Amino acid sequence: MKRIHLILCVVALLFFASCVNEDERLGLSLVQNDDAINILRDNSTGVTLDVKMFQTDTVITSKLRYNALGSYKDNNFGKISSCIYSQVSLSSSGQNFSSLGTADSVVLSLLYSGAFVKDKTVRTMTMHFKVEELAEDLKDTIHANESFAVKGEVLFEADVNVDMDNDNVHLANDTVTYLPHLRLKLNDSFRDWLSSKIYNSNDEFQSDLKGLKITATTTDANGMIIYVDMTSTLSCLTYYYHSTSGANYNYKMPFTTNGKRFMHIDYDYSGSSLNTINTTPSTIGTGDYMYLSCLGMSEIQLDIKNFDSWYNRDTIKGSIINKAELILPVADVSGDKFTYPTSLQCYRIDQEGKIRLLPDETIATSLNSVSYYDSTINAYRVQLTSYLQNLVRGNYGDNSTIYIIPSMRDRNNSDNGYNRRNTANRVVLNGINYSDVTKRPKLNITYSKIENK
Repeated sequence: MKRIHLILCVVALLFFASCVNEDERLGLSLVQNDDAINILRDNSTGVTLDVKMFQTDTVITSKLRYNALGSYKDNNFGKISSCIYSQVSLSSSGQNFSSLGTADSVVLSLLYSGAFVKDKTVRTMTMHFKVEELAEDLKDTIHANESFAVKGEVLFEADVNVDMDNDNVHLANDTVTYLPHLRLKLNDSFRDWLSSKIYNSNDEFQSDLKGLKITATTTDANGMIIYVDMTSTLSCLTYYYHSTSGANYNYKMPFTTNGKRFMHIDYDYSGSSLNTINTTPSTIGTGDYMYLSCLGMSEIQLDIKNFDSWYNRDTIKGSIINKAELILPVADVSGDKFTYPTSLQCYRIDQEGKIRLLPDETIATSLNSVSYYDSTINAYRVQLTSYLQNLVRGNYGDNSTIYIIPSMRDRNNSDNGYNRRNTANRVVLNGINYSDVTKRPKLNITYSKIENK
């Protein structure tokens, strides 16, 4: 007769580090074998999991709805700064500004959509803003490490109080209440320059005004990154003018959905736990912690070594893998839960060098569609069931390497416009040498074996 046995295996994770250039298709650095520093450990199952750390340096940040603006610093990840380069468009097929009447001002406005701060109760902060005019055309697809020349004259520079909760914004001569947003009055020279212009098309306008560069900094120890909705009707340049009779008018110049726009990101790991990640391949720390962060700061490569040897043991060979789940406990040094990525995402590189999501990522069930943060165990659950099933079948050859990246997708596979390219979320995970053995990362494999009796 046949009898089914259920066995649970727990495999300890191993930790080491590396850093190289990335594959831009996912904006992820891929560690080459000859750059790796391997620290291997045999265990009762014979399976070894190797972890490598590296920085992403060419994330594609163009044409996103939400943009990150500002800087943030902590001891784990160092300092990250993000500024915005963007085209501006006419709201009509052409525009004769010289015929509109007397120019009053030109105001840059940006709708707040959230913020990344150390303390989520902090909703206001003084930030130093600077607006400059671009001196060269933007490209369609742009990486976060690119930058473009600006003209010598600064259009705006001053300290401004950012208030994320001020939902009672009124404008002069206007009774309408507006959502919280940033308003920067550009200098009179720019106003006067624009007031003399006649544009027969939007292309002609964008050839003359190539775009804006917007930066923001703070003197706060940790700082703040604000998220702005670039496609909102409140995010635009507004040209205010009045007629000879004294009537007030305005003309909007929006940041369009398909317009050329991107975020430039700078990284400074000095004084942080990742202070060697941007130099030579090396072990970061002692393996106590692993680091994952959005905006390309740090990511993970995982290699499941000796899995075939483990599976082909007499006591396991021929069994069926029912479930495989990687448990990544969150470290105590990671901060508040609101700063964590919503979930994690995994992919592999196939034999042709193409990026493929793991099959577990594409299964549309509520229980197995996303690798997610589980607050009940303070850990991320990374689903690897279908991946290991395919590995057993030989569908991936001898390549057992996967990549883990932070994600802002929820259990329904929706990111609502926020993702790892435009948010500053980050998390520190416990590593192989973490002091509490019960809180170290582990791989749980549940399998069944059919035996003839």
